[in-house]
Amino acid sequence: MTTDDRPVLALDVGGTKLAAALVDSTGRIREAARTRTPRGPRTDADTLWTALMSLVDIVTASVGPRGVAGVGVGCGGPMDWPTGVVSPLNIPAWRGFPLGPRLAERFSTVPVRVHNDAVCVAVGEHARGAGRGQAHLLGMVVSTGVGGGQYVVNVDAEGPWEIDIVEAVPAALPQIPLTFTGSGPIATQFFQSLGGNASFKMTFSGTGKFTVKLLDSGGNTVNVLADVTGNYDNTATVPLAAGVAYLLDIEGVGPWTVNIQ
Repeated sequence: MTTDDRPVLALDVGGTKLAAALVDSTGRIREAARTRTPRGPRTDADTLWTALMSLVDIVTASVGPRGVAGVGVGCGGPMDWPTGVVSPLNIPAWRGFPLGPRLAERFSTVPVRVHNDAVCVAVGEHARGAGRGQAHLLGMVVSTGVGGGQYVVNVDAEGPWEIDIVEAVPAALPQIPLTFTGSGPIATQFFQSLGGNASFKMTFSGTGKFTVKLLDSGGNTVNVLADVTGNYDNTATVPLAAGVAYLLDIEGVGPWTVNIQ
């Protein structure tokens, strides 16, 4: 990111924990702090941002905001890259949250980069870890979510060239009708409709919050199908576009089912 001797601020945004560190040019961690990711029905976008900034204040206390050479962030997806507008499926309070722009405003004199956490793992291991010196590397993240990053670009060319890398939705997606079951928070697999109205029959057994959101492939909320507290048994009907990839973001502690017809 930079060649000066100042440390880089590294941030990890996960569904279970938030972490921050100052890392020098050799990869050594100079300062570090972590905290549990705020969760619960009263957690909003600013609550999460405040928690993350508290960690930033702790690790940069000795150098100040101008004492870092850049900011690198690993965050769960989906996200709009390279803008850094994030909608991590394991953090319901952040949907279309401008993480990159907000950090760029706070650290206006240095580069700010936000990318998928699995990609960050793969690149970091290739640069400083297990994949150092290797032409190819596959990195996997198994945490609150599961992700992977594959580092396999090897370019040998004379003259101008360009590589455009985009995150793709799987080509073959399951079609409605579908049934999803579980007993805790989950982001379902992508699915498609042939178009027209779809009915979402939802049941939940529990005393806490139960939320079901219909998202598009960019992590944008298409419809809030359920947002209740306690036992639930109801159906929502929503028009779906043909050929569009959708998924469900489900929050609830207790047995639940969602049947889509």
